[in-house]
Amino acid sequence: MVACDSFKSLADKTLVYRKSGKYQERIPNAVGCDSIINIDLTITKPSTTSLKYSQCGSVTLSGTGKVVTNSGTYVDSFTGWGGCDSIIIHEVTILKNSSASANLDLCSFVACPTDKNVIYKQPGVYYDTIMNAAGCDSFITYNVISAKTTGEVDVTACNSYKSPNGKTWTESGTYRDTLYGANSKACDSFVVINLNLIKPKAASTSITACESYTSPGGKRVTSSGKIFETYKSTLGCDSIIQTIDVTIVNIDTKINRDWNTLISASKGVSGAKFQWLDCQQDLQKIDGATSAEYEASGNGEFAVEITQGSCIDTSRCTVFAFTGTENIGGLKMKIFPNPNSGNFLIELEESLSDASVEIIDLAGKCVWKMHYSEMKDQMVNAPLESGMYKVQVKGAGKTYTSAIVVQ
Repeated sequence: MVACDSFKSLADKTLVYRKSGKYQERIPNAVGCDSIINIDLTITKPSTTSLKYSQCGSVTLSGTGKVVTNSGTYVDSFTGWGGCDSIIIHEVTILKNSSASANLDLCSFVACPTDKNVIYKQPGVYYDTIMNAAGCDSFITYNVISAKTTGEVDVTACNSYKSPNGKTWTESGTYRDTLYGANSKACDSFVVINLNLIKPKAASTSITACESYTSPGGKRVTSSGKIFETYKSTLGCDSIIQTIDVTIVNIDTKINRDWNTLISASKGVSGAKFQWLDCQQDLQKIDGATSAEYEASGNGEFAVEITQGSCIDTSRCTVFAFTGTENIGGLKMKIFPNPNSGNFLIELEESLSDASVEIIDLAGKCVWKMHYSEMKDQMVNAPLESGMYKVQVKGAGKTYTSAIVVQ
């Protein structure tokens, strides 16, 4: 006989057997006689069993076959041999699968970090599965992104341009260049270069200037000829190479004198125009005096305005003393040049013996005198200040007088 935990005696209800063994009891039968019962007793006890589980994703419990997906403690109870309960305690730990994602920069190719034998050559989304620390699957998503960069720039340069990659371009246009491993990811950078090259242009011009010419570049010239200049752009490029053919007009304003005729030194210059002026009348134009020569009819101060093309210049005012001709016994005296600087030539048609030359100022004072035993053509060199003087030549009882102007 099997009983759970204890067994009550058949003959004595107050007697309880709690241990397994063989027992004998007497029980009166129906006729009043004793009946002996032999009891082979087995006492069973309730049982408790603890089971531990640690698996990925889910666990199948022993005994019931129940599948659980969450960690925890699960209890199952069964009626066992002898009617005692059998309790199973399931201590379950569910190990979880994991997932992760990562971005990978792609230049030409990139190796899978979790499997170096896998090479990614195109941008896209890729997957890999590895075992995590718990021994479960770890699902990894790789976002493969191209790390190559592109850009566009506008470039202005002089004559030629050397690209970042070392190429040299000599014409304007749109070019493409590759900067190998040059961006922040050490990948190639592709650049579109819109190139504008400033090349020097040749230019020429002709200039006519009076006395001098100053070019746009600051060169000053006083004689005719060609000059060459290079003009810079805002970038410092040689943008224009210019040839300037310069014609300098220098007007000769000197006045010469032939007896009582004033002669412009520009006489004979092609295209020159003349206008004589009266200095004592505030440079008033003298009517009809428009040739290179002006024959004065009396003392005065005269100047000449000379026009050559677009250039106009005026001479200094010249003091003019009208020179008369002394005719005594047919003898004439000439003095030239007149005006002069104190150096002049006296010409006589006949020689004079025992002659003297005196120069007298306007106050009547003799400022210079020289004696000659014989005189016809005589050069005089007198240290005179500017002004008007009278020259007297005396000899053989004759006197000749003429006025001079010293400048």
